[in-house]
Amino acid sequence: MTIDGIDAYMAYGVTLREDGFNALASVPSFKSLPSNNWHEYDGVEVDLTAPVLDSRRVVLSFNISDVRKLADLRTDLEQGAEHTIFFSAPLRTVLKARLYSMDSLATHLRLGYFTLTLIEDTYSLVAADLAQITPCPYVQGVSLDGHDLAEYGWLVLRGTEVTFLQWPAVKENHYTKQQYEAGIKDYDMSHVRFAEKEATLKVHSRASAAEFWKRHRCLFGVLTAPGVHQIRLDNLSQWHNCYYGGSSVTKFAIGADGELWCDIDIRLRLLGA
Repeated sequence: MTIDGIDAYMAYGVTLREDGFNALASVPSFKSLPSNNWHEYDGVEVDLTAPVLDSRRVVLSFNISDVRKLADLRTDLEQGAEHTIFFSAPLRTVLKARLYSMDSLATHLRLGYFTLTLIEDTYSLVAADLAQITPCPYVQGVSLDGHDLAEYGWLVLRGTEVTFLQWPAVKENHYTKQQYEAGIKDYDMSHVRFAEKEATLKVHSRASAAEFWKRHRCLFGVLTAPGVHQIRLDNLSQWHNCYYGGSSVTKFAIGADGELWCDIDIRLRLLGA
């Protein structure tokens, strides 16, 4: 790992912790989207003609061999706001971000570990073509825009289906509520409409770094593209129009063979509830 071209271990005694780089595979959510929430209809109406990704908050954890060198690291990170961090094999990725905060620090003698939050102001996602992906050998029965998740190189994890089965909240109808009267009066009992529903697509991929990042850019390139997308679940006989609502990486690890293992929870907002 290098920071602005400087070897982080040689200069500061800093190495990336094994469990400390989940955020490198995260993709930020959209900035606020124009929408209408009609009481007469389920869900919301959202303008998806030109969605824009927000900045990305990246939390990284590090080991340090001599905590006295934290001062040197701080001095160099003060030289300009944005810094370029290159993660060598097997991660093989680059982060351009600014320091936001040191969230934690623990020490024992001169050893220590610490956590930094960095902000990537302009997150860039260059979509990969589906034809470049090595598919998983097993059909998943869950498809995105007409292609099984296996074609994108991702396996669907347990716990996905239950989030699609769960009911959304109910929209409140018109009613009267007087300060000097108990309870609610004249609630409109004529109909029930549901609020926007969010479901979670839980996925896993295991591949070499080159293949993993292609799979990652392909899947999220589709999800973050303008327009409405369609998710289909064969086991539930369900299909939904949806759009990307954000993601969280629950596991990102390097296997003994150097392959990257990654589990991601992708939040999908379902249109029409």
